[in-house]
Amino acid sequence: MDRKINEIQTIQPKGLGYVLGVLVGDGSLNKHKSHFSVLLGTTDKNFANQFSFFLKKLTDSKIQRFYSRTSKKYKGKIIHSNVVVVKAYSKNLYNYLYNFKNDTNYLQSFLETQNNEMKLYFLIGFFDSEGSVSNYKKGYFAVSLTNSNLKLLKICENIFNIFNIQISGIYSDRQYYKLMIYKKREIKRFQKLIHDKSSKFQKWEIANKIE
Repeated sequence: MDRKINEIQTIQPKGLGYVLGVLVGDGSLNKHKSHFSVLLGTTDKNFANQFSFFLKKLTDSKIQRFYSRTSKKYKGKIIHSNVVVVKAYSKNLYNYLYNFKNDTNYLQSFLETQNNEMKLYFLIGFFDSEGSVSNYKKGYFAVSLTNSNLKLLKICENIFNIFNIQISGIYSDRQYYKLMIYKKREIKRFQKLIHDKSSKFQKWEIANKIE
């Protein structure tokens, strides 16, 4: 029995919030015969380390970490990548997280009853998974969150509002939706809020160029 399951909501708001944010982004739940797992595959080692750190807080199961080499064709060339896979085998954790992954309304209703700390770490996990910071023109920056599920971006918008960060809007981009922040003041607020908590802001020096 995975004893930590009963403790998740009460003593691990950061861990649960972060894992939920990643789970509805790049994370996944896998079931193969009698094996149930929670996993993330990423080329970003910092992101893998962060996910592994918080996943450990949710389960007694051993966290596996290994490398997988992938190949894909891009503009006529074969691109090879080394993917870091973080995986935990736990039927109890799989079952606990299943509805969060597969029912956005369930996720939204749950988050609405949780404290701001959990909401913040959900946003951080989702940003680490689906977010980016770009210098799209000299002196101009943008923060974006991209996903095909509009409801997820609406959840993020509500969390931004809680922390008094004004987004520029949510826009449709063919198959995807993008939540955008263009105003430097709002980007700086976001950076200040998560810079020591997010795997991406630890990595991206571009954020420090925003004045």
